[in-house]
Amino acid sequence: ATMTRGLLITGTDTGVGKTFVTAGLARALCDEGIDVGVMKPAETGHADGPWPADAQALVTAARSADPPELVVPYVFQPPVAPLVAAREAGRTIEVERIVDACERIAARHQCVLVEGAGGLAVPLGEFGEGDRLFDYADLALRLELPLLVVARAHLGTLNHTFLTLEYARRRGVPVVGVVLNGLDRTLEDPSAPDNPSLVEEMGNVPVLGVIERLEGIVDVERMGITVREALDVDHLKNLLVSDPDGGTA
Repeated sequence: ATMTRGLLITGTDTGVGKTFVTAGLARALCDEGIDVGVMKPAETGHADGPWPADAQALVTAARSADPPELVVPYVFQPPVAPLVAAREAGRTIEVERIVDACERIAARHQCVLVEGAGGLAVPLGEFGEGDRLFDYADLALRLELPLLVVARAHLGTLNHTFLTLEYARRRGVPVVGVVLNGLDRTLEDPSAPDNPSLVEEMGNVPVLGVIERLEGIVDVERMGITVREALDVDHLKNLLVSDPDGGTA
């Protein structure tokens, strides 16, 4: 069976706000009456309890009742790349286990949002194409999911974003667009106003929106509202759940 409708949300780096965008999009779609499945195949930097922080934010945002073993099949304590954490723990990340979990989530929902860890080239498993390690580009191909790329809004984003898009292109992973996250107007960054148009020009992909940095406590409700205001949620909704053939997926 072909993979369901969905997106793999990757970032140009760690800490760019993938969880924020994924959870916010999940809540925004959920509020539109769409049944959204969520998943974070591997989460690192988690000490105790069944739900690590990112996966918890995703299921809360999506109002998902899926169990942790499907939503977040691999959890590791050290805050390092999943492959590194797995090696330290003497474990192997099995791609088929991730694919199976994703297909099971997909079967329960209209679409699925899968959040990566770090960036697109971050190693996840041992055996990629040729002699490379298996990374999130490999996973996107394996799950047949296009990418949504989360990038910084500020100075330094052009190179990171271009390289991510170029790598995606080289690997044959389609990209639906880029979201620039964390715009802080108090920084008076002279690069910020031109960054969206330059990302589009350099990367030849649409920038779907720019998300302002939020102060204070940010719950999934606020994430949802913020993402709805910044992004064209209708466009993404059509991308994720409409069926051009008129049949059901």
